[in-house]
Amino acid sequence: MDPPSRARRTDVPRRRCLGGVIGLLACLVGPAALAGPARQARPSDLPSDLTTLSLEELMDVEVVYAASRYEQTSLAAPADVTVITADEIRAYGYRTLAEILNGVRGLYVTYDRNYSYVGVRGFGRPGDYNSRLLVLIDGYRINDNVYDAALVGPEFSLDVDLIQRVEVVRGPGSSLYGTSAVFGVVNIITNKAQDLPGLRAATSVASWSTVEAQVDYGHTWEGGRSLLVSGSGWDSDGQSLFYPEFDDPATNDGVAEDADYESGGRLRAVAAAGAWSFEVLHGSREKGIPTGSFGTVFNDPRTRTVDEQTYAAATWSRRVVGEVDIEAHLAYNRYSYRGRYVQDYGTPGNPLPVVNNDKALGEWWTADVQATRRFGPRQRLTGGAEYRLNTRQQQTNYDVAVYLDDDRRSDVLGLYVEDEIGLGREVTLYLGLRHDQYDTFGGTTNPRLALVWIPAPRTALKFLAGRAFRAPNAYELYYQDGGLSQKGNPLLDPESINTYEVVCERLITERVLLTGAAYAYHISDLITQTVDPSDGLIVFQNLDEVRARGIEFELDGRLAHGVRTRFSWSAQWSEDVESGDTLSNSPRHLAKLHVDIPARGGRLTTGLEMLYVSERQTLQATTAAEHLLMNLTVTGRLLDGRMELQGSIYNLPDVDYADPGSGEHIQATIDQDGRSYRAILRYKF
Repeated sequence: MDPPSRARRTDVPRRRCLGGVIGLLACLVGPAALAGPARQARPSDLPSDLTTLSLEELMDVEVVYAASRYEQTSLAAPADVTVITADEIRAYGYRTLAEILNGVRGLYVTYDRNYSYVGVRGFGRPGDYNSRLLVLIDGYRINDNVYDAALVGPEFSLDVDLIQRVEVVRGPGSSLYGTSAVFGVVNIITNKAQDLPGLRAATSVASWSTVEAQVDYGHTWEGGRSLLVSGSGWDSDGQSLFYPEFDDPATNDGVAEDADYESGGRLRAVAAAGAWSFEVLHGSREKGIPTGSFGTVFNDPRTRTVDEQTYAAATWSRRVVGEVDIEAHLAYNRYSYRGRYVQDYGTPGNPLPVVNNDKALGEWWTADVQATRRFGPRQRLTGGAEYRLNTRQQQTNYDVAVYLDDDRRSDVLGLYVEDEIGLGREVTLYLGLRHDQYDTFGGTTNPRLALVWIPAPRTALKFLAGRAFRAPNAYELYYQDGGLSQKGNPLLDPESINTYEVVCERLITERVLLTGAAYAYHISDLITQTVDPSDGLIVFQNLDEVRARGIEFELDGRLAHGVRTRFSWSAQWSEDVESGDTLSNSPRHLAKLHVDIPARGGRLTTGLEMLYVSERQTLQATTAAEHLLMNLTVTGRLLDGRMELQGSIYNLPDVDYADPGSGEHIQATIDQDGRSYRAILRYKF
C-alpha cells in the first residue's frame, strides 16, 4: 500500500541531490587523480599495552573517530567523549555492551528481563528500544529500520571480546549521522586479524546454569591480506522469579518457573586485502519473558522473543594526492523479530490459551561515500552522502485471525559537510550541516557548531551547540491490529532536540584528568504513545516537550604501579514542559567508581566497579528506590599470558533493587538480579 499523499508532498528530485554530492566531492578532491599507496581510513589501532602510559601520553595516542568521522584525539574532538578500551572491558568483567555503557558517566541502563534500555542525561523513557541513541560498528549504523532499535544486551550481535574500544560521543550527532543520534553516538571499534593472531578459545560458566563458548582465529599474510573468524554460543536456564502482582494460586502463586531462559549465538568474519575490506556479522538470541507483559498468560514458558541481526559489508578506502582520504561503503542489513505471546481468550474458569504471533522483518541496503581533505595546516573539510534503501519493512500479527500484515518500502538520502577551521594556534571552529530527505515526511536539516579552545597543552574548553532529530519509524507510523488496541499514525513528524553544552578538560598532573560539563537541551514534537479518546485506541502522536539541564564531572587517574581509577558524578533535572513533572525513569544523581589494581607484574589484576543510581519515578506514579551496586572481577594470566583465568561476582552485597517497568507491564518496577557469578577460561594456542 502506498504512503498517503501527504508523505510525498515535500519530495525533491534525486538528481538534484546527487548533483550536489558530485559537486561536493569534486571540491574536496580537486584535480588529484587516484595515486599513492592504499590506505585503510578506518580508525587505527591503539598501542597494545596502554596500562604503562601516563594520561598525558595516553591523550597523545588515544584517538576517537565518531566525533568528526575522522581520527583525532579526544581532547581536540568537538564533543564530550568517553573511550572505554578493551583493557577496561576485561578488567571489569563486562559481558554485554549494556554493561559497558552502564559504567559510563551520565548513562544508566534499565532492564525489563527481555531487553536493555540506555538512559542518557536524565532521559530514559521505558520501552523506547534505544531509538534515540545511534549505535555504530566501525563507523556504520546498525539501528534497525522497523523500530530504529539499538540492541545492547545479550541480543547484540557482536561479542565483547572482539571490541577494541567503545567511543561514547555525547550530544546531538545528526549533523553527521542523521536520525537517532539524538542524545549521542556509540561507536564500537572492533578487533582485526592483527589484534588476535592465531587461535584463541574461551569457555565460561555462570549463575543459573549459564554456559558459553567462543573460538577466534586470526591470520595476516604478506602484502596486508588478513582474515579473522569468530563464533560463539551460550545457553542459560534463567531464574525462578516471584512477582507479587500475580500472587494467586491460579497464577502459580506469583512464581515464574522456567520462563527466564535465554540462548543464542554469534558469528563474525572479516577479510582485508589492500584497499578493500569485507565483513559479515550475524547474531541470534531467544529469550523467555517471565513478567507477564502485554497481558500474556503468566508463567507460560512459550512466551518468548527471538531477535536476529545480519550485516554484510564491503569497504574501499584510499588516499589520493593532496592529503585527501576517500572511502566508499556498501552494506546489506537484515533484522528479524519474532514474538510469541500466549493470550487467554477464554472466560473465567474456562481458560483458552492462544499463541499470538507478532513479527517484524527489516531489510535494507546502505551506500555511502565520504571524502576528507586538508586545505593547508589549519583547515580540514569533510563531506559525503549516504543513501539507504529500505527494501522491506514488514510487520505482521496473527493468531486465530490476521490483525496486521503490512509491508513497506522507503528510502532516505543524506548529504553532510563539516568544516574544521583553525582560528589560531589555540582555537578551532567546527561547522557542520546535514540534510536528510525522506519519502515519508519530507526533509530535515540539522546543524552543529563547536568551538574548541586549547589555551595550554593540558587544557581544553569546548563550547558546543547542535540540533538532532529522530524520524518516526515504521512501527510508530503503521502498526495497527485491526482496531483491537492500537492504530498507526502516518502523519507523524520527526521529533527534534536542541542542545547546548560547555565542557572543560584539564590534565591536573600527567596522571590525573579532570573533566567537567554543563548542558541544557530542549526536545520538541516528542513522539509519545497515547490513547485516542475518539476510539480508545493506542496511537503515537507528536505531543510532548521536554527540557533538561545537568552538570557532570569526572576524575580519571593513571596512578603509580599501573593502578587505574575513574570517578564520576552526574546531576540532572529533566521535566515535561507542559506539566512541569519530572520524567519517569530519570534519576537525579548518578555516581560511578572504577578501580583497576594490577599485581605480580600485571599477571594478576583486580577490578572494582561501584554504581549508584538515585530514586526514579515510575509510570504508575510510584518510586524505584535508590541503589548502590558493587561488582568485583579478578583476572590471572598464566603461561606467559597464553592462559587467562577470570572470576567475577556481580552485585557483591546482594542488593535488592528494581528498575521502572514499561507500559506493557503490570509491575511498576521490575526486580533485578541479586548476587551472581561468572568464571571464564581463555587460552591462546
